[in-house]
Amino acid sequence: MFMVFLLYMEYLRTDNTETETKILEATIERCREVAVGPLAVLLHGSRVNGNSYEGSDWDLYVLSDIAQEATGPLSHLLDGNFLDISRIPYLPEENPTDYTEEHFSAAMKFKVLWAKDETYKDFSDKVIKASKDRYLSERPTKDARKEFLLEVIFDRFTVRVGSCPDPLRRAVYISNFLDRVSRQDYWYFTNQWNHSISEGSEMLKKHEPELYSLLVKLPQVKESSEAQEIMSRIRAIFTELADKFPGTAQD
Repeated sequence: MFMVFLLYMEYLRTDNTETETKILEATIERCREVAVGPLAVLLHGSRVNGNSYEGSDWDLYVLSDIAQEATGPLSHLLDGNFLDISRIPYLPEENPTDYTEEHFSAAMKFKVLWAKDETYKDFSDKVIKASKDRYLSERPTKDARKEFLLEVIFDRFTVRVGSCPDPLRRAVYISNFLDRVSRQDYWYFTNQWNHSISEGSEMLKKHEPELYSLLVKLPQVKESSEAQEIMSRIRAIFTELADKFPGTAQD
């Protein structure tokens, strides 16, 4: 693996940590194994946001020629670290803003670990800047579906949890509800871009402590009636958020 990595050393960033360099080496080696020629490697997620823990995934994008078909998966386990690797196409003719809208969430943060040459480094920098500019200049203000979410999504999950006699199915419903609320709905109701669960959890804890506490408590309760009561309280908070953050639909 080391000999393969030496081929790329000329363009390696000098401020990568030792662990980042190890992860980068493994990523490039895996690309070689599945016949993908990497042009740049971008790190994102909790490892960039600063709220990772020992077992956090390493979330990586590999910039590559879209015409190349991989012969196997890029994501893999490395010494107890899961490398969640996705491919993004190198499309130099595409407008950087259009590119970010298609491939990135506006709230994402990045670090370019490596680029094959300045051309691909410049392309990576441009699309990252476009993503950041989009995040700072725009805010999603889609309000039209908030009433639908309250009356259909929230109420449906509440009924499911309250009436389901099977503990496993109830646990699955609660898990799906938590995923929706923390990863999508809170940001939608407050007219913000979606954040990753790692970054979003910290933001909820800081700005919405009551909601955060209820979300943490929900999967720990054993009685359906108690879970239903917590979900009703969560719904009430979202009703207040809908009034506090009105917006105009941009569909």
